[in-house]
Amino acid sequence: LITAACYLGAVAVRGVAVVWSFIGSSMAFLIAFILPCGCFIVMESAVPRVADGGDRKERWIGVAWMILVFSMVGMVVCTINNTVGFKVG
Repeated sequence: LITAACYLGAVAVRGVAVVWSFIGSSMAFLIAFILPCGCFIVMESAVPRVADGGDRKERWIGVAWMILVFSMVGMVVCTINNTVGFKVG
């Protein structure tokens, strides 16, 4: 099933530049912003709150959530913008 999907995708696109553009527009946001912010939120949420004697950085968790949301929107917008201009075949 995976091999068939890869084959159909390879036959459908005009060239490797199409694949690179699609991967670049979606994976760049994922690697640069989404994964680091998600990891920070998970790790920092495990730290006890300041009221409980911990050192949780609540404001930085909020900033990470904002970056996460905006980067997810940016990833979708850039991927759509990039794929709209390409014709199949």
